Amino acid sequence: MKTGEARRREMAGLVREWRASGESVRAFALRRGVGAHVLHYWKKRVDDRTVPAAPSKGLVAFAPVQVLSEAGDEIEVSFGNGTRVRVGVSANEALLRTVLEVLAGRC
Repeated sequence: MKTGEARRREMAGLVREWRASGESVRAFALRRGVGAHVLHYWKKRVDDRTVPAAPSKGLVAFAPVQVLSEAGDEIEVSFGNGTRVRVGVSANEALLRTVLEVLAGRC
């Protein structure tokens, strides 16, 4: 049987996966074989900022991304809480990195 912390991590991952999917709770839950009520329960109780996906010793080196289009003149970064940042492809890299680091601590 999983410990409470292990279960919270597992469900935090599921909630993050659902948010990134763009699917409705019902569609995602059906596809993953969990009850929609279970996902609703955990999305209300899980805060992605306070429940780490797994014990870590530093910053996340890689994060899942979803490419929505092949070409364009801007990119969009979406955080788990729904915050979105759109920038032109010619944006200043250092400034963009700073903005994303600040937002990642708040989102």
